[in-house]
Amino acid sequence: MTPLLVLLLALAASIWALRSDRRTALVLAVAVVTNASGVLELVHGSTGFLRPLAAAAVLAALFRKNRPTRVPGTLESRAFVGPALVAAVFVVAAIGPFVAAFPTESSLAVSRLVDGMLVLTAVALNARRPAAIASALLGAAVGGVIMATITNVQLLTNTRQRAYGGFGSWSIHLLADIGTVARAGGPFNGDPNSYSQYLVVSLGAAVGLGIMARQRQQRAALLLGAAWITLALLQTRSRSGLLAVLMTALVCLIATQSPRRIASVILGGALILTFTPLASASRLGTLLAATDVQTADSSVAGRTSEAQAAIGMFVDHPVAGVGFGAYQSEYLDYARRIGLDTRFEARSAHSLPLEIAAEQGVLGLVVWAALLAFAVMTVRRLRAREPGIGLALTLSGGAFVASSLFLHDVHPDVMWALIGLTLGAATWLHRRDPAPLVPAVLGSPDGERLRVAMIIQNYVPALGGAERQLASVAPLLLRAGIEPVVVTRSMAGRPTYDCVDDVRVIRVPTPGPKSFRSLSFVWGARRTLRSLQPDVIHAFDTLTPSLIALGHRRKHGTPVAIKLLRSGYLGDLQRLARKPGGQRRLERLLGETDRFVVISHEIDGELADLGVAEGRRSRLPNGVDVKKFRPSSRQRPRYRVGGPIVVATGRLAPEKRLTELAERWDRVRQAAPGAKLRIVGEGPERTALTEYEGVELMGLRDDVDLVLRRCDVYVSASAAEGLSNSLLEAMAAALPCIVTDVGGVADLFADTGCGIAVPADDLDQLVDELIRLLADPDLRFDLGRRARERVRAGWSLNTAGDRLAQLYRELGSGRMPVPPQERQKVTVE
Repeated sequence: MTPLLVLLLALAASIWALRSDRRTALVLAVAVVTNASGVLELVHGSTGFLRPLAAAAVLAALFRKNRPTRVPGTLESRAFVGPALVAAVFVVAAIGPFVAAFPTESSLAVSRLVDGMLVLTAVALNARRPAAIASALLGAAVGGVIMATITNVQLLTNTRQRAYGGFGSWSIHLLADIGTVARAGGPFNGDPNSYSQYLVVSLGAAVGLGIMARQRQQRAALLLGAAWITLALLQTRSRSGLLAVLMTALVCLIATQSPRRIASVILGGALILTFTPLASASRLGTLLAATDVQTADSSVAGRTSEAQAAIGMFVDHPVAGVGFGAYQSEYLDYARRIGLDTRFEARSAHSLPLEIAAEQGVLGLVVWAALLAFAVMTVRRLRAREPGIGLALTLSGGAFVASSLFLHDVHPDVMWALIGLTLGAATWLHRRDPAPLVPAVLGSPDGERLRVAMIIQNYVPALGGAERQLASVAPLLLRAGIEPVVVTRSMAGRPTYDCVDDVRVIRVPTPGPKSFRSLSFVWGARRTLRSLQPDVIHAFDTLTPSLIALGHRRKHGTPVAIKLLRSGYLGDLQRLARKPGGQRRLERLLGETDRFVVISHEIDGELADLGVAEGRRSRLPNGVDVKKFRPSSRQRPRYRVGGPIVVATGRLAPEKRLTELAERWDRVRQAAPGAKLRIVGEGPERTALTEYEGVELMGLRDDVDLVLRRCDVYVSASAAEGLSNSLLEAMAAALPCIVTDVGGVADLFADTGCGIAVPADDLDQLVDELIRLLADPDLRFDLGRRARERVRAGWSLNTAGDRLAQLYRELGSGRMPVPPQERQKVTVE
């Protein structure tokens, strides 16, 4: 019944999977890793299902309605580099039978090669977006857990004699370094080396997805699965498998920058070492053993003989090799000359590069090296955009490469599946960003995007106003043909090459004390700009980002736009002027900047007073996503039980004056019993704010839109602002707003009656107006309605994105040096 049951399960899984690329990728990965089709053929003599499943997956991908669409400009030479390399592998391999006079082995090998290409095509067509790639990697991890469960149950219950339908095979081996030992072969008919090769791929997928998982439950499940797979892998007693595990741990430590994740890797490694049999670990020593040990261990002597035979075949047939799949038939003749193989039986090379060299010569080595380089470049770009998926694919592919240096199962299906995943990832990357996967010598894309480097002190998940505004508008630029690249400081827990909402983020490492970090940022960011070669640079604020941008402009002539975030005494210009050497820096800023981006009339007036011509001042107010920040489905004329909720959002910094507002909160509670001041944000004043009754601190939140819908009034007591994103979000949520009259408030509230503004130096009046607003439900409703209408009319996110894209096109149309007559001496008091 077992073959019939497996076939029925495969049929049911195929019907369920083929409707979605994610399901198809998941099922294909599970089928490949568990070798279920091979078990049916080799153990039960039944018909395998992998070929028809792969063929059906190819057809489903070609005719599926939700298949990825091609964007203009993708049909150019670089888009076909990966498929061309795979085709070259096929052609070079097909030469083999002719060179070897059509031996039987070559014919069988080419047949397997065709099957592998079918698997590769099915995976590549069904893994052309991150969600599908993640599903395939998850399927590899699940398949590994399934196989490991059978092996570990046999181990723990001492039931190795039960074969579990061919999925739980074991074999007895005499190893000189261990003695007689049972080795797990899993679904590979007693072949522990092949079993370990598939397990290390599953292990890499589970570890990569696990250490980058955002949710604790997912992280725990995946890392426990990785430990479970490792326990089964140790029962194979495979030296190549152990080497691959060590390589996986090493890559994890290099790629993982978070102390928490490093601790997880070290703890996992300690647990693995705890359960590792010393006899298994000692097998690694035989790989570097001396001649006398090789004589004692026939396995090591055989490996040495295989390697020397492969080198001999390559020397005798250096161009095209002895023929694809012909190594085994040629080995016996070479082994007799060498005289090391005590078993003297037909062998494979047990090393992928050696077998390629022997069977396909220089032609094969060149093609495989090119394919490997293509895979490395693709995975690097994938890690920049999707760190979790990229790390999982890195570990899976790296583990396979490490194991195949000492183990080779004549181009196994798992290898073709990994190449398919790489091609699928390359296709998605090319659709999202037509930047080159290979050197520019292969040609330049049609309709190349305008590249804009955006330099900012911090970026999301940091939740400052400038960071949130940039994170909201940057993805919109991709649709407008702009390629934004954010250059910012490093952040704990985030990789150097990051991706947020399809936007590339380069986090420049800034080690050392605080005084040294700015220098590190300047030096690292300038190196980054040299490699990026942007068409336009956009700096956010007048301090370090502007220093970096203007330094690059002086050397390379790249147009620079600088966004001023605040006005007044605490604003960007006056803050720069108070720095050491600030007057000189201000003169250079005003004289060399191609375009100033201003978000309020107040900032625009400051620049005009300093002599900046109108043509160099672009008025681009901030925008807000009016679909995300929307009012509650029902406007409440009365407060909820417990009293009104007043919300303030932003950094808990002195200039926000939230502590002064909290000191006056008792007055509000006396007039409106139960009134709560709900504060969203973090900062240096958090400890001081915990002392006041009626103040609720919510910390940093990524669901501010939901928080606003559950509140009744928005308040801001800030002493300095540019154009507050928090205020725009509250207005879009139809909250009545009462704020201090700073920054761009006048632009929003002037002659519209959509909010209440009070003098910035009179917080008592702010509290009086707040009490009046809380007592008047009709006024609250009217102010909220007008506020949302005002934002929708001129401050929507789409409008802000269109204006910014137009500015970049103007600046990027050519080099625009500032006329010398505009560079004049200025003084800011």
